[in-house]
Amino acid sequence: IDEKQGIFTHMQAKKRYGYFSELTECGGEKLIKLILENIGGEFFSEEKWYNRFERYWIARKEKISSYKPGKKKFDRGRGITKQKPLLLESLEKNEEGFTPEEYRLQYEFKQSIEPSCIVLHYTAIPSFKRSQEVLEMRGLSASIMVDDDGKAYQLVDTLNDMSQAASGTNDKCIQVEIVARNTDDLMKNEIQSKKVTELVKEISKKFEIEITNEKIESFNGVFSHTQAKKKFGGSSALIGKEFDPGEIYMEKIIKGAGGKFYKEENWFNRNSEDWVMIFKDFQP
Repeated sequence: IDEKQGIFTHMQAKKRYGYFSELTECGGEKLIKLILENIGGEFFSEEKWYNRFERYWIARKEKISSYKPGKKKFDRGRGITKQKPLLLESLEKNEEGFTPEEYRLQYEFKQSIEPSCIVLHYTAIPSFKRSQEVLEMRGLSASIMVDDDGKAYQLVDTLNDMSQAASGTNDKCIQVEIVARNTDDLMKNEIQSKKVTELVKEISKKFEIEITNEKIESFNGVFSHTQAKKKFGGSSALIGKEFDPGEIYMEKIIKGAGGKFYKEENWFNRNSEDWVMIFKDFQP
């Protein structure tokens, strides 16, 4: 599709370039396959689209075969490198003042960053250990993970190591994963919410981050993973009504930390075309 020569579906264009409200499949690939075969053309399934697994697609597709143990090459983290002294008081530490080894993450170092924002996520997995395993299996990383018992662990060697968790924000933001299946789980867990609020306050003070979610393109604030996805794309899950970790949860944390919360319709320029996912009921 990058060559602009051929016959493509609207869905293929949306997955490559964005500007949609939903990514609901309309007829799947069956219709385009039938049309191309009837006119003597050549059909390629989505897995065989040119460079389909590259990271520049707005709606990313992950190669499941790469999830096999041992496929990822890590050079940082658990059992590989020594962690730097922890900067935050709200993190769990062992007697030496570091993250307990079993709670650290193995990951590939990409670059150093100077954090200026925070992105909150929920894991969609109900256990810390399994969430840790899935991050490593997918070659992803987060800066901090908050367990369902209200304990927070720094996963990476230093908060200046770039995490890979929310496209468009990774080189600016501290990525915080919160162990929960969904927003309902988060809202019911007061101990965990208290810890997340404490973390947001401490990180914001340490790195001079404004406690607001109004303008994600400023890279100064506290944002949801969904806000990042709607602005920048780069995810395998781009669902219009999805909210990770949930708008009501973001309001709870931001207000609890003494900040100013904005609903989606009040995000800066939310009705403009400068978003991967448009804020409209009608989809062009």
